[in-house]
Amino acid sequence: MVIDAAEEYGLELNEGQTLTEINRYSLNRENDEVQIDVHKVYQNPHAGLKAIPVDLDGRKARRDLVAEGSTVKSVLKTITGMIKDMPYEDIFPEEV
Repeated sequence: MVIDAAEEYGLELNEGQTLTEINRYSLNRENDEVQIDVHKVYQNPHAGLKAIPVDLDGRKARRDLVAEGSTVKSVLKTITGMIKDMPYEDIFPEEV
């Protein structure tokens, strides 16, 4: 999916520049809370939507926990399915 920032917002980006809009969702689970950032990436080559778990204490999620798709609904469904039964410590290991 190509999202044209120039068309949507009237912006001019140089080749190689990427503009990203980020919306944060909070998944409250039984014993913890996982933040999920949905990135709407403008401009090629990385255009599209990506959902990534976020730890507010600065720990990074495992690199394989990224959902990509064309709608917010699809990336949220994918990422929540990936982490639904996963312990917090497995989502955010000490070392990534």
